Amino acid sequence: MKGYNTLSQEDKGIMLDAIGVDSVATLFSDIPNNLKLNRPLNLPRAISEWELESKLKNLSRLNNSTDEYMCFLGAGKYNHFVPAVIDAIVSRGEFLTSYTPYQPEMSQGLLQALYEYQSVLSKVTGLDVVNSSSYDGATAAADAAWVCCTINKDKKKRKILVSESLWRDYREVIDTYMKNRDVEVETVAYDKITGTIDLVQLESQLKTQEPAGFLFQSPNAFGVLENIEQVARICREKGVISSLSFNPLISGLFITPGEMGVDIVTGEGQPFGIHLNGGGSSLGIFSTKKEYRKYVPGRLIGKVTDIRGNLAYSLVFEDREQHVAREQSTNNICSNQALNAIRAGMFLAYVGERGLKNLATINAAKAKYLADKICSLPDTRLAFSGHYFNEFVIVFPLDVETIITKLLDKKIFAGINYQKYFSINNSLLVTVTEKLSIDDMNTFVSELRTVLK
Repeated sequence: MKGYNTLSQEDKGIMLDAIGVDSVATLFSDIPNNLKLNRPLNLPRAISEWELESKLKNLSRLNNSTDEYMCFLGAGKYNHFVPAVIDAIVSRGEFLTSYTPYQPEMSQGLLQALYEYQSVLSKVTGLDVVNSSSYDGATAAADAAWVCCTINKDKKKRKILVSESLWRDYREVIDTYMKNRDVEVETVAYDKITGTIDLVQLESQLKTQEPAGFLFQSPNAFGVLENIEQVARICREKGVISSLSFNPLISGLFITPGEMGVDIVTGEGQPFGIHLNGGGSSLGIFSTKKEYRKYVPGRLIGKVTDIRGNLAYSLVFEDREQHVAREQSTNNICSNQALNAIRAGMFLAYVGERGLKNLATINAAKAKYLADKICSLPDTRLAFSGHYFNEFVIVFPLDVETIITKLLDKKIFAGINYQKYFSINNSLLVTVTEKLSIDDMNTFVSELRTVLK
């Protein structure tokens, strides 16, 4: 017996006839042959459950964990502390096993939790409308680009401007989203001294190219804080939608992007009570002004009254979902991140406004401490003069791959090699979170000094 499939040949034939296709091969003919496997999967022989468990445990021991290593990695995923209460609450079966709440009478707890998430994230972003989660920060940014095009669908040419100082993986997702929608993506350069957007070039491109929107990031790919208010003002004066992808933790220190005039605010919600988990799963934040509500991807939860006049919660807006709007949808990812949205909502409820400010202050202060310490080493400097939040780019006098490799032997994740992504010679992105102590940072600098000798 070569395999097992619940569909008989007769079943397959009926299904193919129903959609007007003569074979399974024809159904998948749009996929290029060079992308098809065209051979059986190369799988090992079947083994027992206890053999498999032993094998997987041995494989897991090969991993280097942030529980054992000092972690200075960042660029979108951060080694923040997750309070035990968050895991305790979201591991309840009512949240952990629940599905999309299409039956509100059965899902009042889940709906209320998501409503509370939307409410508290509205305070963080400063905008009225927050969806009940997107897939991750990158796809939320790409959704924002398409929303800009949808709002400005009457423009003769679809074009989006994107800051060059955007994380490279975010830019790749945006390019992928826009490619087959015939949207041209143009880059706005950054100032090589400050690391911030070249505002003169931005004004020029907005005036001459008339894009549907401008997407930028703060803190940007270099950890540098952009002048959000000024960028938003320039966009507004040129009649262009501004869309910011941000680290939501900065709202603990500064007024919100919405209050600064940004039209669409997206972000990565992982800093709010979500474990690293090897890079995922994650949480996309998407928020905008009331006037753009009908373009919002995903679902909105609202307060309603039941037939007896009692307070209740329900899905009040989901027209932009693929199962409703189909090809008119602004998003075609069927899965959202409701459980992680609940995590974020619970985290913000737990720390409160004062706790968020304290957390952001600690991250910023520790980053300043470490940057000053590293820059005291010979021939070592910050790559940019712009203000940073919790990560920064350092230029060293030798190849950073050497630094990364040698510090791995000391159980330190030193940072991310930025020469690979931005062609800044001997550059390393270093990130600091509240989990790094002063002793940790001093040890890091001491090991760097040894490597640099």
